[in-house]
Amino acid sequence: MERCYLECLKDSIKLGMRTDSGFKPALIPAVITRFQASGLRAVRREQLNSKRAEWKSKWTAWCWLLNQTGIGFDNDTGRVSASDEQWDNFIRQNATVKLFRYKPLDNKDDLAEIFGGTQATGRYAQRAT
Repeated sequence: MERCYLECLKDSIKLGMRTDSGFKPALIPAVITRFQASGLRAVRREQLNSKRAEWKSKWTAWCWLLNQTGIGFDNDTGRVSASDEQWDNFIRQNATVKLFRYKPLDNKDDLAEIFGGTQATGRYAQRAT
């Protein structure tokens, strides 16, 4: 289900369905139709919106983490490396980043394509919660 939804979101961007604040309302009915045509189990609008919000929250936290100073990044594992003290500090500031202490962001390249360039930065940024 997740792979199909990620592909639907990426396809919808190519079709001009992404807006500055998210996606056009026609996205969800199109995704539901695609799921049905693919023989996947039925999904509800709420499930799709919830999954997209979860991915966006993780993407926002991941971007926040990568913008912190004093961290390393292991290209082989896709993980961020930092001292225990740094991790404790990061988690105090943004609890969502604890997901990435021992594992990388799943579907990073897909999420970059879907949400990349849509996040506010600097004083306009909001922390993922």
